[in-house]
Amino acid sequence: MTVWYVLLMVINPLFEELIVRSFFIEKIEALTNSSLVAIILSIILQLLPHIYQGFIALIYLGVMFTIFSLYYIRYRRIVPVILAHIFLILLR
Repeated sequence: MTVWYVLLMVINPLFEELIVRSFFIEKIEALTNSSLVAIILSIILQLLPHIYQGFIALIYLGVMFTIFSLYYIRYRRIVPVILAHIFLILLR
């Protein structure tokens, strides 16, 4: 593993969670007044770039993104979600 690879494994989850989880959920909730709609749309948006990984990976990621979204909706804290995402990527 190179330094750039490790750096990308940390930066990507940071921006992915900040944009898709935090920003997107907040905006969709404000527009629809529905946490459920915000969660579903954020999960779909986050799964789209991962389609190439196959069906089994999408199921795993869908569960992971659902848990992250539910946590964020409940506690409105993005840092633990970012850290969990980084941790899960580093485990691969």
